[in-house]
Amino acid sequence: MNRVKSGFWTAGLLIVWLSSIVCAADESALPVFVPPHTPAVVTAGRFTEDYRFGWTACNVRLRFSGTAINALVKLTRGRAAALQIVVDGVPTRMLIVTPHQTLYPLAEGLPDGEHTVELWKRTEGFQGEMQLIGFQLGEGGAPLPASPANRRMLVIGDSISCGYGNEARETSEGNTLENENGYLAYGPIAARALGAEIMVVAWSGRGMFRNRDEENDRRDVLPDLFERTLPLDPEQVWDHRRFVPHVIVINLGTNDLARGRGNVKPELDKAEFLRAYRRFLERLRGLYPDASILISIGPMAIEPIAGWLTELEAEYPNVYRLVFEKREGAEFFGGHWHPSVVMHEIMARALAEKIRAVVGW
Repeated sequence: MNRVKSGFWTAGLLIVWLSSIVCAADESALPVFVPPHTPAVVTAGRFTEDYRFGWTACNVRLRFSGTAINALVKLTRGRAAALQIVVDGVPTRMLIVTPHQTLYPLAEGLPDGEHTVELWKRTEGFQGEMQLIGFQLGEGGAPLPASPANRRMLVIGDSISCGYGNEARETSEGNTLENENGYLAYGPIAARALGAEIMVVAWSGRGMFRNRDEENDRRDVLPDLFERTLPLDPEQVWDHRRFVPHVIVINLGTNDLARGRGNVKPELDKAEFLRAYRRFLERLRGLYPDASILISIGPMAIEPIAGWLTELEAEYPNVYRLVFEKREGAEFFGGHWHPSVVMHEIMARALAEKIRAVVGW
């Protein structure tokens, strides 16, 4: 997993001092502070040097001894954002991060001994960015050595890869702060099954060649956004050397096919789409020459892109096509007809099976 290194010890000490002031009057505060640059704190996904993050499924893990743990998290952009708390491998509850709070209890009354806590960003980039300030442990608690994963996956996609509305009870709910759960999107589910660290770079409505809106918009398509450390900040350029994946999964094209109400947009041009796709594949191959690349589509829209991907698979070595087939039935649909958690689990099994066949994991 990634570790973001602190640039200056003075900055780390300042954070400790500030956090002690913020939490001094809070009865939930715990006495042992663990700053984010501690080696035991392990991050996965795109984080800035000062531990800000925004992309779906960015996550942080701490192994510790003790019976209680708090997190110090600051909302740096947006009105609210959601995190999934995972304790000892079990997802417990959703945490809503707001502008008016930085101290959040994660677990208490744990059996005295070793534990692991994880925080996963459930919501996608436009629904808030955050900053990790650190953790607090109870009296006698201590961070323990980390155990980073030695397998790395990168998922690049749109709303499907974000987990858009996957916990919605009805299709009419659409996507909300509460029902979008990136922790239970197909990519993170598959990564956990494979024992891999995951990075997700995905944004609702974006495409490979053009976006979903009715203006035939080609600005800030996903290959452009792929260069950002923070989804909403074009000035923060990601250093691709910080994360070198073994497997890359691309699921783009659903929004490219959309033509808007009344089909106001022209049909997607095959040559233009494949030209954009090839350009992105060559960018990825230049960054990660040894990675296996899975080019996928579905389950919301499949043809004609599934057939077009066959041509790309034949053109490039170590590139493999994967189609997530559509299922019929209410249990397979979440908000706005996006995949439900049940469907994401089916997709994750298909993805993990394909990766095992291709990579041998």
